[in-house]
Amino acid sequence: MRRFRPTGEPFADAARLGPVATLIVHGIIARAERLGRRARLAAPAIAGEQGPARPIVLVQCESFFDARRAFPGLPRDILAGYDMACAGGSHGKLAVPAWGANTTRAEFAVLTGIDEAALGFDRFNPYHAFARARLPSQVGRLRAAGYRTICLHPFDRGFFRRDLVMPALGFDAFLGRETLGGGRTPPYMSDPELAEHVLRVLGEVGPRASVFAITMGNHGPWPRGGAADGYLAGLRRSDEMLQILIDGLSRRHPDVLFGFYGDHLPSLPRVFDRLGFDDWRSDYAIWSADGVAHRRDLDAHELGRALVDLALAPGNSAALDAVVAETSDA
Repeated sequence: MRRFRPTGEPFADAARLGPVATLIVHGIIARAERLGRRARLAAPAIAGEQGPARPIVLVQCESFFDARRAFPGLPRDILAGYDMACAGGSHGKLAVPAWGANTTRAEFAVLTGIDEAALGFDRFNPYHAFARARLPSQVGRLRAAGYRTICLHPFDRGFFRRDLVMPALGFDAFLGRETLGGGRTPPYMSDPELAEHVLRVLGEVGPRASVFAITMGNHGPWPRGGAADGYLAGLRRSDEMLQILIDGLSRRHPDVLFGFYGDHLPSLPRVFDRLGFDDWRSDYAIWSADGVAHRRDLDAHELGRALVDLALAPGNSAALDAVVAETSDA
């Protein structure tokens, strides 16, 4: 298959080989190189770390970004919750692997800390096969440090085969719509409702808990003729989720470390074309009650490592600047 000289870029390869042949060539090469690539990732696995028993919450928010970057006429307080998160720690733009879809690419990068360049032809869908075997991950680091690691997603656990992938990445429990509720079709569970589940689970597990939540509330498609308005309405509910979490966490778990990021931008190509907006990056924040605002842009695979480094580091939130600076410079 390599005699066809595939570049690994889908548009270029499909134009030269055809779409069906591209799928076949990419799939066979991915399978052939998969074991070797996994083996090369095994060495950096970290175990036995111990840090303060501070609870950790990380939320992957569907289609979230600071829309004020694209829609200059939006009121500044439309993202009051996100601004609160930014005021309590590191924040900035997050370079994600895809635009408008392919959630699992950003999700895998954040949870593992693996740059997608290391995945080869598996990078377009790491959950298809690559991530179904045990891999070094940031989740695994927390588990080795004695954390109870839990994933919440109010959707079908089998979608994207997360039911196989999440245990391989180091999660002790994966709660889907069978446990949390939520629809298989729109309307999905709202983000504020999911926030209440996060607070409940964190309270049940105790201080050495790590909760990763994957939202569905603002998943497209949005109404025809009013897609931008539909998206922005969902964005307001996502921001309400942030306010609920920051308020609830600060009252119940004052030492919590809370991370938040958008998996990709919404699929609104015509709207963005009209606005002349072509920045693929989403946004993130790492908040703590005693954190200090610090702006630094990151790549998706750097975010999870920065969060876990801080969680396991001795000391307090004053270490955040050093942790994120080291991550960004690595």
